[in-house]
Amino acid sequence: MIRFNRLSNRGFTLVELAIVMVIIGLFIGGVLKGQEMLSIAKVNATIKQVSSYQTAFNGFRDQYGYRPGDFPDAQRRLVNCVSPYCLNGNGDNAVGPRANVWEAVDQGRNTENQQLWTHMMLSNYFTGIVADTMEVNFGVSHPTGPFGGGFTFLTANDSGVASAQGLWLRMHGSLQNNVELAPVISPARSAMIDRKIDDGLPGTGSVRGYQYGNPAPGDPGNCEHAYDETYTDIRCLVAFKISY
Repeated sequence: MIRFNRLSNRGFTLVELAIVMVIIGLFIGGVLKGQEMLSIAKVNATIKQVSSYQTAFNGFRDQYGYRPGDFPDAQRRLVNCVSPYCLNGNGDNAVGPRANVWEAVDQGRNTENQQLWTHMMLSNYFTGIVADTMEVNFGVSHPTGPFGGGFTFLTANDSGVASAQGLWLRMHGSLQNNVELAPVISPARSAMIDRKIDDGLPGTGSVRGYQYGNPAPGDPGNCEHAYDETYTDIRCLVAFKISY
């Protein structure tokens, strides 16, 4: 007669199920914690990167008496600054045309906005782009960012809170179209960066938050009136003031 082992056919006990659930919970918690740590590391890397560009910009201006990109004597005074990859600026104390911070200003190789990076690189104040090509892309003509996309410079017009006057470094995901249409960071992480560098408010100070459209105060995922730190989806354009 065949005897079946009754133990081999039994299901999980409540204790065993509880243990499995605890293990699954620990695994999920570990994954989420790892993602959080990675995101915070990107925040710190962004701050370090922005600080290095500020230092490079100031160093160049102090040495040559002009802003990089706007330098009218670049081809004579910078080593390997030759056309068509490296060009002189017009010396008008602005980098490129004045526009709103969120606008898509031409970032081509023949513009002061891009030449700012080339001038800083050829003067050894900055590394992170390729100087001897006409290609325009993040990682080639403009540096990449920790959250994806990369950085561009723009001289803002004086239109108050929405686009305060000065030279701004923008972090976004595309070199074409309205830069608000290519956000790379969430309101939660934008707020963290803003607090570490500035006042934690998106509409004041040296760090500003922007987003596409006209969000009202209190709208979910807000980047402009007050950072909605419960929102972790990609939503924001962040700008850092480098100079007046």
